[in-house]
Amino acid sequence: MNDLDLILVITTILLGIGIYGLSTKRDALRMLMAIEILINAAALNFIAFAHFYAINIAVSHIFVLFIISIAAAEAGIGIAIFLALYRIYKGPEIDIVSKVREE
Repeated sequence: MNDLDLILVITTILLGIGIYGLSTKRDALRMLMAIEILINAAALNFIAFAHFYAINIAVSHIFVLFIISIAAAEAGIGIAIFLALYRIYKGPEIDIVSKVREE
């Protein structure tokens, strides 16, 4: 097993953890963390392929920095929404919002 295969196994595991966390957890903060894991797996995959296939590494690093900045903005907005939901509904569960919307 070479280094690229090892990195691909790690990113596949991270992708699985992110999808599992996103599909099973109903807590807004845990769903936000699962999205972050998905984004980080994609960024790691992008850097691995750029490194091992000798694509322009500077451009790939710029794209990954862009991915990281988008993830940071998403985390900030997500935490703001989470705090607003917690203040209004007194709980972090997403199901509460959909039940209130139906009424």
